[in-house]
Amino acid sequence: MIDAIGQFPGAHRVLGLCYATQGRLNDALSEYKKVLALESYPAKMGRIIDGNKAVYAADQAIREYGDVLSTTPGCVDARIGLAVAYAEKGMTDVAIEEMKKAASVKPDLIEARVYLGCFYAGKWMLDEAIKELDAARQMRERVLDMLITEAELYTQKGVFDKAVSAAKEAVRVDARHRKAHWTLAMAQTKKGEMDDAVRTCREIMQAYPEDVQAYTLLGWIYAQRDLYGEAMDIARQASRRAPGHADVLALMAFVYASQNQISEAKATCAAIINKAGVENGMTANYGWVRGNVQSMGQKLREVVDVIEMKPDYGDAYVCLGWLHSKNGAPGQSVAAFRKAIELAPDSYNARLWLGNVSVQRGDIKDAIIEYDKASEILLKKAQDAMSLGFESMEKGDVDMAISYFNEVLKLDPGCEEAYQSLADAYEKKGFHCAAMVLRLQMERLK
Repeated sequence: MIDAIGQFPGAHRVLGLCYATQGRLNDALSEYKKVLALESYPAKMGRIIDGNKAVYAADQAIREYGDVLSTTPGCVDARIGLAVAYAEKGMTDVAIEEMKKAASVKPDLIEARVYLGCFYAGKWMLDEAIKELDAARQMRERVLDMLITEAELYTQKGVFDKAVSAAKEAVRVDARHRKAHWTLAMAQTKKGEMDDAVRTCREIMQAYPEDVQAYTLLGWIYAQRDLYGEAMDIARQASRRAPGHADVLALMAFVYASQNQISEAKATCAAIINKAGVENGMTANYGWVRGNVQSMGQKLREVVDVIEMKPDYGDAYVCLGWLHSKNGAPGQSVAAFRKAIELAPDSYNARLWLGNVSVQRGDIKDAIIEYDKASEILLKKAQDAMSLGFESMEKGDVDMAISYFNEVLKLDPGCEEAYQSLADAYEKKGFHCAAMVLRLQMERLK
């Protein structure tokens, strides 16, 4: 509960003494070091210079807070300050009475109860100390429940400013509360404060290294911002902590597919389907996570204008679907990609991104279907380019053949026939070293 009362040396003195009586000397030493760090130099000396005379720092604080209370008796902050000053001077009984007055003005004030607990503990009135600290803990739990519920409701209603404010207040009430941090990360992400959300996720990961949920959300934030290296690194860290976790595998599949590693994406999706406990291949829905596309509203308007002028322009729908996916609107994204596929069934990009949106939404079986179709489209394009390469060789146009065979290898990096044909074409050009390297690569593939 020490966090609730800020920088109060007396609390750390009590905790240090408790550790010492338990024989936890390293922990006790750590607390006593905090006491020394918190106490200013004048406080250590016991006096400060006020004008031309030396007065005790605690005495000056008592005088100043007393002046405030003489004109504003109900000022709780001044009453607390006065009680703390008395406690620092060693007048614990008076400090307790002053803090009780503060608690009577604001009965639900967590800080007053914690201070009282520390004052009682310092006098070894342990039953009273436990009673006050327990009351403070119960107050904190009620406040936290209220703030977290408030933040969650505001998030559901889309009032993200208020959601973030409530979640931040929850974190302030208890800096070690995991759900408070998680609620804040969700609110920040949905509001679009991605840098803040990243920091909050990392705070959760540091405090709770096994919290896979925080890793996964952070990974999706990176993925939606096209930071695929960072996203995969986070996914691998999460995988080491929870091997085979379905949500982590879904993130990996998305990253693989986004980098045109379709085979790896399909294999990862298959691992999710085969994982026990994942019904119908469903994982958590992260489709709402947004990217950081600049001038999103303007770009959406521009694409809609193009579609109004050219309603049969398939690539415009692909662009529209991509923008919606980056804007955290997976339903609209799916509709746009399906329209693009209706207009151009062989659109690789439409199939690829429809698969990615399906992964984000947790529809893993649908993602596999789209990735399979994307693979088929690539294979057909590779076969067509291969045929054109052979035709060019027959016509004696070796340069064009080289271009086609290179295109095949871009589409299908594992095509041995393309390596062989490209090596033959380079030999015809007299590039024997290049041909030899290609044949070595082909042997490695075998």
